Amino acid sequence: MRNSGHEEEQLWEGIATLSPSDFDTPEASDIFRESLLARTSTHVQARPRRRRMLTMAFVGLAYCAGLATMSLRDGQDSAEIAPVAAVQELAPKLETAPRNTNALTANSEKLAYRVAMASEPEQRRLLKAAGDQYLLGRGDPGRATQCYGRLLDLMETDEATTVTSTDNWLLATLKLARLEEKTHVQSRS
Repeated sequence: MRNSGHEEEQLWEGIATLSPSDFDTPEASDIFRESLLARTSTHVQARPRRRRMLTMAFVGLAYCAGLATMSLRDGQDSAEIAPVAAVQELAPKLETAPRNTNALTANSEKLAYRVAMASEPEQRRLLKAAGDQYLLGRGDPGRATQCYGRLLDLMETDEATTVTSTDNWLLATLKLARLEEKTHVQSRS
């Protein structure tokens, strides 16, 4: 065991007699400095190269894995892969596109006049048919959205927010948006 009180006092007294030059470190020789710099610089310079090479190796490995996956998939018949049921429900139903409404959507002014002059059930039928033709026949979702929006304005609130099995993906989406608007307005009041 140490006798802490007496020994520490002796050490403390001895420090006062040291000069500042006693704390200087000895100078290293030039040969030692040169060899240390050469070893350190090669190690420091090699680090980024190793990282770059490792990154390139991982990228190459990922590329090869992608090629292997593609070659495995090529062996399968694409008809065997069935789409998910939810996607099938939302996908456009091309077979339900009206075939005889080309004259209906040929002139938008005539369509607007026919809709304005028709009874409410006939307006609904015309707007639904025109929206289907624009979406499925012509591939114009903008005009289809206009027709479906007017159709939803004519419907009762419950009917305009209920998705049916005869609705295509765009009409179903618009109905769901109306439902969200309705619940948002109700929650604010």
